[in-house]
Amino acid sequence: MPDNKKFDLTKAISFLLLFTAICVLSLTVLLVPAIRDYKKQNGIYKIEYSLYLKAKERHDEESNKLKALKNTNAKIIAALEKKTDESTLSALSRGYFKKTDIAKVGTIDKEGGFFHEDFNITTSFGAPKELFGFLKALSEENAIVKVKTPLVMAQMQEGLVSNFILRVYYMNPPKESKKSSH
Repeated sequence: MPDNKKFDLTKAISFLLLFTAICVLSLTVLLVPAIRDYKKQNGIYKIEYSLYLKAKERHDEESNKLKALKNTNAKIIAALEKKTDESTLSALSRGYFKKTDIAKVGTIDKEGGFFHEDFNITTSFGAPKELFGFLKALSEENAIVKVKTPLVMAQMQEGLVSNFILRVYYMNPPKESKKSSH
C-alpha cells in the first residue's frame, strides 16, 4: 500500500498549471465572443440613442411650434367651440337694427374640416354703419362667421333693408344635431 503521507510537489504543480491553463482557455473561449458581442451591441446602442435624441429634438421642436400656434389662435379655437344660434344672433341684433328676422337655412354641413350652419337674416336699419357694427360685435362675441355674398341692401320707407346669409362655423356639431342624427 502506498504511503499517503508523501506529498508529490511536482504532481501538485502540474495539476495547478493544468487547472490554470484550462481556466484561462475556457475563459478565453467564453469571454472573447461575449466581449465582441458587447462591443457590437454598445455600438448599435450608441447609434440608436443618437437617432432617438435627434427624433426627440425634432418632436420637441414640433411640439413647441404647435403649442405656440395654439396659444396664438386660442381666441379662434374658443370661438369654434362656442355655439351661436338664432337666439344669440337675435339678442345681439337688437342693439343694431330696428327689425330683424332670422331663419335657419338647411342643416349642419361640413366644410374644410369644420361644421357650419347658415342663417338667412333680413334686417331694417338707418345707416350702413349699423350693419357693419353688428358684424363687428358678432366677431367680438367670439363667433366665427362669414357673410355669404351677395349682401343685398335696398332703400325702403322705414330706412335701409338688407338681406344676407350668415354662415356660422363650429369645430364640433352642436349637441342637438348629434341627437337628431342618431
